[in-house]
Amino acid sequence: MTVDVTCPQCGAEWGLEGDEAQQPDFTCSECGFSFSVQDALSAEVKEPYPALRFIAALNRICGVIILAGGFIFAFTIGRDSPALLIAAIALSIIGCIFQFAVAESTMLFIDIANNTKRTNQLLERVVHKQKQ
Repeated sequence: MTVDVTCPQCGAEWGLEGDEAQQPDFTCSECGFSFSVQDALSAEVKEPYPALRFIAALNRICGVIILAGGFIFAFTIGRDSPALLIAAIALSIIGCIFQFAVAESTMLFIDIANNTKRTNQLLERVVHKQKQ
């Protein structure tokens, strides 16, 4: 069984085999950094920025509530006036789209931060190799 581990210091990736993956500590041969394999594995599983992810999910939920509320309002109050019916439906769709756009923008910023961090780690590895 192979376990893929990333060094938290330099970002080097390793495929650890059986006994090697069970050791409490591992020393990266790229940078010499010693770290716990279990800590490295748990750090990879964690999603970064949980508060922003929660806010994005909350925006999506609000979008669905706005859409459902708009349709309920449109078909209860707007029965007498077709213009009010159309306006309520259009505004609820626009509100829902806006909420989903805010949620996706938040997720985009998280992805940009993750990509920037990964690019920085890779550039540090390149610079470290060039110095050797």
